[in-house]
Amino acid sequence: MTLGGLALLLSIVVGVLALIRGLVAFIMDTARGIYAVRHWGFPTDADLAIAPNLRWHTLACVQQNTSTFEVRVQCSISSADVQSVDTSVGSSEPNDSVRTVSFNEKGTHRIGEFMFRVQVVNTTIAQLTRKVTWRVTYFDTQGRFGYVTNCWANVTFDGNDFLLGSSFLDLSGPRARHKNYRTLPKDERRKYEAMFRSGG
Repeated sequence: MTLGGLALLLSIVVGVLALIRGLVAFIMDTARGIYAVRHWGFPTDADLAIAPNLRWHTLACVQQNTSTFEVRVQCSISSADVQSVDTSVGSSEPNDSVRTVSFNEKGTHRIGEFMFRVQVVNTTIAQLTRKVTWRVTYFDTQGRFGYVTNCWANVTFDGNDFLLGSSFLDLSGPRARHKNYRTLPKDERRKYEAMFRSGG
């Protein structure tokens, strides 16, 4: 083989090695990306397509007496069962006592329909409007991905009756709700993930 032919062969070998090196780097980067998706809470489109979702609809305000009312909202669970780890309810009126009724705040909820009820009590109630809020943090039952949904409703007491005013029911899907979860502080996410592992 001539010197020129040897040089050409050497350059081909170097080129092939460079190509192999680039291919290995691409495979490793892809594998790291897949690992990040599967283990660090970044769901794929396929994951989101089967993710659990709480679908809020049909809001009502039910008066129980002159100091107690309930905000009631129908909720449909679709695609998969839901494992809730935290439910936060509140009122813009600081003297209100607020709680959920007949809802397992840290438990498994099956696919289907249920009524979510927020009861508000204030024995010194005056004529006012308050904002009633609720937030549910939940996972799929395997604990792979977390989701957060937030809603609110304004309720006015006119001296005799409680009247439902403007409201916001979160109609977003799993992608937006997982983004809500990812925006929580890291320590809070770790707390919820530990609660899931311990069963609440």
